Order: sequence, then structure tokens, then C-alpha cells
Amino acid sequence: MLEPLLDFQCYVGKYEIKRYDELDKKFREEPIEVANMPCLVQVGHAKLIRPAPKALNYAVGLLLQTKLSERLAKFIDGAPFIISDEENDDLDPEELSRVQRNVLAIARRIGMLTGGGPDPQIKFDFFYDESLRTWMELAERIQWIFTIRENEKEFDIPVGLISIFLSNRPQPISMHIRARNTHDALLYVAAGMVARGTVVQTCDQCGKAFLEGGERDRRNKKRAGSRFCSDKCRYDYHNEVRRKARATKS
Repeated sequence: MLEPLLDFQCYVGKYEIKRYDELDKKFREEPIEVANMPCLVQVGHAKLIRPAPKALNYAVGLLLQTKLSERLAKFIDGAPFIISDEENDDLDPEELSRVQRNVLAIARRIGMLTGGGPDPQIKFDFFYDESLRTWMELAERIQWIFTIRENEKEFDIPVGLISIFLSNRPQPISMHIRARNTHDALLYVAAGMVARGTVVQTCDQCGKAFLEGGERDRRNKKRAGSRFCSDKCRYDYHNEVRRKARATKS
């Protein structure tokens, strides 16, 4: 359950992926990213929503599936960002394309990680685009959160930030535990999943990561010990086993 975040809100609108050097920089004194770094850009009016737990869980799951190879991980740490179709060069374009697809899929449900707003034309345009480096950093951190119990026997470590708010809307004055932005909300959700016993498994059929265990309800039906990420993969796997058995007998 996400009771402490029920008052969490975010802007969700229309988004595209553009290179950093394609963005309007007239309000920035100096570049903050390399020219060809892909960025998530809000390209239309956004609506303020209260995201459903299902949307937040979906985002965490998809970020867990966002594979970060050693080549991609080094760009997260600030290495020069080089994209090339040449073999043995720094980054496989298809690898980056998968990251972009996942980012767009998440943004269309819960918006940008740290910005966004109702009007994309407002002059403070740095609120309306963010580097994919930010998304890759978050994917890396969420994946790390799910490995803590495997790698550490004892731990008591911070994994994210949450803010304490006092509000008198409506009266009387009340206190709220609230994520500052979508980035922190997703870290909160991931930490809650781990605390409730949710683990990451690899599908025996397609090889994708999926969440299983923890609290089981209509939004989380994968019981502990699940081997497949979906019914389709389960059917395909067992159909293939039966096909091979028939072929052996014949």
C-alpha cells in the first residue's frame, strides 16, 4: 500500500526524445550535457494527476528490465557520450533505443522524473526536458536496491529522499510524508517492494526480469517461486517442452 504517497501528484502530457543540441538553450548560460545526449522533452500541455499505485509499480518493473551494459553504465558516470553504428564503438544504438522506448512508456503514465508542467512554452524551459542520463541513473539505483539483501548480511542505508510537509488545506493543520517528485516516488515504491518481500526473477522463457512475491493482490499476482513473467511465456515454454517430447518419441 502507498498511503504516505496518496497525495503525491505529477504532471503527465505528451513527450518525445530529442538530442540535447536540438533543444532551446537561450535561457541557459552554458551547456549542462553533451550535444548528442538523448533527452525526454515535454511537447504538449500536461495535466496534473494522482498516479495510481499500478502505474508506479509498472514504472519500477520496467526500470528493472532496462538493461545497463558496462558500456552504457560508464555514460551514467559522466564518460563522453558516443553513439555510432560502427562495430566495437562505444555504444550500440539498439541498446540505447531500448532505453528510450522504456522511458517513453513510463513518461506517458507518470510524466517526467523531476519536472514538467501544464505549459511547455513557459520561459523556464529547463523544467521541461531532462537527460536520459537521469533515467539511466534511476534504473541503476532501483536495480541496486533489489540486490541489497543478496549482497549485504546487515544493512541500514539510505536509498532515497522523502519530504515532510505541514498543510492547512483543508483545516486543521496536518502532516504529510510526500515524495518531492516522481524520481523520489519511484525510489519509495521500490524500497517498499523490497521491504514487503518482493524479489526480481528472470523469466525462463524470454529472459526478462519480473517482480514476484511480496503482497499479493489484484495488482501483484506473481506468487513466490514464479518462473514466467506472463501467461504467454508460460504457455510458450510448456508448448515447446511438449513439442520437443513429441519429436523425441517420433
